[in-house]
Amino acid sequence: LTAASATLDELKTVSRRAELSPVPAFESDASGRITWHNRAAGPMVRMAGGLGAIPGLIVSGDGASQLCASDGTRMGWGRITTVPNDNGGQLVFVEDIDAQIRAEEALDSFTSTLTDTFAHIDTALAVFDRERRLSLFNPALHDLFGLDAVGLALRPSLREFLEALRQRRMVPEQTDFAAWRQRITAAATTVSETPYEEDWPLPSGRILRVTARPHPRGAVAFVFDDISDYVTLEQRYRAEIELGHAMLERLNEGVALFDSSGRVLFTNDAFAHALRLDDLPELLLAGLDPLAVAAGESCRDSAVWQGFKAFALAAERSERWEAVAERVDGGRLVLRASAMPDGSTLLGLFDQQAT
Repeated sequence: LTAASATLDELKTVSRRAELSPVPAFESDASGRITWHNRAAGPMVRMAGGLGAIPGLIVSGDGASQLCASDGTRMGWGRITTVPNDNGGQLVFVEDIDAQIRAEEALDSFTSTLTDTFAHIDTALAVFDRERRLSLFNPALHDLFGLDAVGLALRPSLREFLEALRQRRMVPEQTDFAAWRQRITAAATTVSETPYEEDWPLPSGRILRVTARPHPRGAVAFVFDDISDYVTLEQRYRAEIELGHAMLERLNEGVALFDSSGRVLFTNDAFAHALRLDDLPELLLAGLDPLAVAAGESCRDSAVWQGFKAFALAAERSERWEAVAERVDGGRLVLRASAMPDGSTLLGLFDQQAT
């Protein structure tokens, strides 16, 4: 009797544990008929029509399965684990993974949308996951570097990716490539307010701008832009500006360029000689207003310089303005101003006394 009582207590304990388990559990007989279920499985049983009426609920074999009732009604996704019992049937445990499956489907759809979107972007993109393996790339990456699309689909590591670029001479030449690769990896994968950005001059003469944006959870996205044409255009533009400045410096006439707000953009040496102001550098930094006042004080009539100021700051004006200022110390200063297409004003000073 004592042994029977202990066995009964143990059975009650086991039954209570099974009833309180949050994982739905079923027991079937040899024919597949459901003969028992715990409390967590009650909603599934009620949806299916009652105990013994749901042979279609359990799909043969373990693993993730789409659950359905005998009439074909879908009941979500579950991860099924089966254990044979003594009567030829099975104990079946069903873990609810419907939310997980939905999340994975949403992630796959989102990734597919990203892939389709990035496929039409000319900028090369490579995204590495937290394990530093390539998880997403667009066709522009293959076009830019000439990498094998099949090889990229095999998800190479960041280390292997940089090595492949090195073999194709698509990275800057380095005396110590291993140290450079380690520096690039560390800089590109460190989360900071300022993302990693660097220009790579390639042996071929092309220039790539590389930007890396690490994610706090470990992923990192690389963006590769071919800026060769932009750099060439910028160098040509700078060369033209320097040539223009050199030409203006060789003129005997003083030249100054003011923007639409009166800020001084450029002056040549002859401009300083023509004005003869000791504090000219400070006046140029201060802008047109104090410059016009100081220059007007050096002339017999300050209205000439105020007239130029009005012309330079006017919203609507003629293309040219010209006046002559009489110096206090003798001589005449001829002012010729021209309105530039961008709203700036070019002023030429001709010192007749110096002539």
